Amino acid sequence: LAPSGGFTAGPTRARVAVRGKSSVARGFIPSAAVSSKVFVSSKTFKTNGVGASHASSRRASSIVTHAASPAMPAPSPEPAQEEEDPYANSPRLYPNLDLDFTPKLTIPGLVSCVVVSWAAVVAYAVLYSKFHLTHYAMTFKVLILEMVSFAIVGAAVFWVVRNVLEEVQEQGRLLSAEAAGDADSLFVNVDGLNVHYKKRTAKGNDKGKDSGDKGKDNGNDTDIKIAISCVHGFGANAYSWERSALAPLAETLNAIAVAHDSPGFGLTERASDLSLYTPRTNAVIARAMLDVACADGNEVASYDDKDVPTNKTWNEAVGEMETTEGDDASLTNQSERKTRRIVIGHSMGGLAAAIAAAEGDVDDVILVAPAVIASGDVSRDASDASKKSVNPLSLIFGAVARIFRVALAFLVSPLLKFALRKLVRSVSFWRNGLARAVGASSREKMRTDTSWADGYRRPSAVLGWDTGIVRVVLAAATGGVGGVAAFFGKKSPHAETDLPANIIKALNASKARVLIVHGSEDFIVPVSNSENLAKMIPKAQLVVMPGVGHLPHEEDPRAFLEAVTKFVLQ
Repeated sequence: LAPSGGFTAGPTRARVAVRGKSSVARGFIPSAAVSSKVFVSSKTFKTNGVGASHASSRRASSIVTHAASPAMPAPSPEPAQEEEDPYANSPRLYPNLDLDFTPKLTIPGLVSCVVVSWAAVVAYAVLYSKFHLTHYAMTFKVLILEMVSFAIVGAAVFWVVRNVLEEVQEQGRLLSAEAAGDADSLFVNVDGLNVHYKKRTAKGNDKGKDSGDKGKDNGNDTDIKIAISCVHGFGANAYSWERSALAPLAETLNAIAVAHDSPGFGLTERASDLSLYTPRTNAVIARAMLDVACADGNEVASYDDKDVPTNKTWNEAVGEMETTEGDDASLTNQSERKTRRIVIGHSMGGLAAAIAAAEGDVDDVILVAPAVIASGDVSRDASDASKKSVNPLSLIFGAVARIFRVALAFLVSPLLKFALRKLVRSVSFWRNGLARAVGASSREKMRTDTSWADGYRRPSAVLGWDTGIVRVVLAAATGGVGGVAAFFGKKSPHAETDLPANIIKALNASKARVLIVHGSEDFIVPVSNSENLAKMIPKAQLVVMPGVGHLPHEEDPRAFLEAVTKFVLQ
């Protein structure tokens, strides 16, 4: 047997396995004297000088295939192919944005890193040596420690300089909000703040429908419009609603649906005032979007009631919310203004939606996996807390704790910004993070569908995106109070009003109907919270979507739309 697997016309040595043992055979087999099948008898074998038994000889008999021409090589096994990631070759949702940009260290940049790191090492060595020669004697152990410390300093400085140079490249590719927007992106200027939103209108909404349209099925006159304002959750943007819910809501309910980017997210302007990053401010925007839904231009148009001003500034809107809290006289009757106003809020946006509905002038509020903590005593008046005697010691500890929390938030904010830059720009962060947020049935699709991850990480291509998220966190820690005032314990004027128990109480006192939609597999905001919330709001209806996680309107838009339609048409 030739090494290649065929036969040779000369003496050969073949090693044949016989019941796990090795047998050596010598023989001469002319290639022309054998057929295509050659039976090699075990009688020609010798196993360590001892003849094989009859049973072993039968097992040792072999059928060998002979090639008439030159020896044929044995087929080599095919190399194992790595499973290809379907996401890698999928089309991108925003081809005009380089979301997968990776900064590269150029030769000048590398030289800069080396020079700066060596300069830092030399400076450190000079200072360290002066200190050492003054206080310690030089030993071998101390010398080794010095060399290790020099290496650590050099590597750290190299890493810092490299990250700075890479961040310069990242910042150079960022665009303005208008440049990063879509063809259907709209912007409304509300008291100097540029808010980005998307708008969807049912076909023939302003012209009425024929006898078979949905407007007649709804039991509504064609003159009565339905305005829907959708508010997204933390870390998301208007795409969360635009993806699968915004247009179907408009078509099914014969409505005008609007979804905006909350301050700090999406393409909305990143202002410096921390008070603009609170849920209360987001509630003001949600109500303003109801006006925008029925406006033709980019002005903040108001209701159809002539007694209400046609344009509102931020201060006027906030002032109206403060003075009309719980005042049913300020509500305009639906038959008079002929516009049904609905606010839908998801997760953190649910908190803003609840505040907007609690302040009045909202007919229906739909809370989707709301981050409204169902705790506190809703029967107790908010003013009771101020009348109740408070232990001075608890006030001192509370003030110290607040100062510590505010100081920690401001100190950690640079590290938070650095971490955000590393995480949010990574597509793996969004794919895996979103996959963990949804139910088991949507997990694989969330990991492979490029549109989901791209829709969420699109704001990372906009100037100041990281600063906006940091300001949202700072506003949550300080109550929207910035600067020195936050360190000295100044509270937001809405600190008591915006407590979850007080929001729930105000929502109960309002005329807004309430629907709560939650997924059974939500681990971010447990469904038990919405069950308790429904008990605290007796008029609320609760719909639990089985097999759905934290994103009901994205995971199962058909079931979500069915629940919303049933509620609105009641």
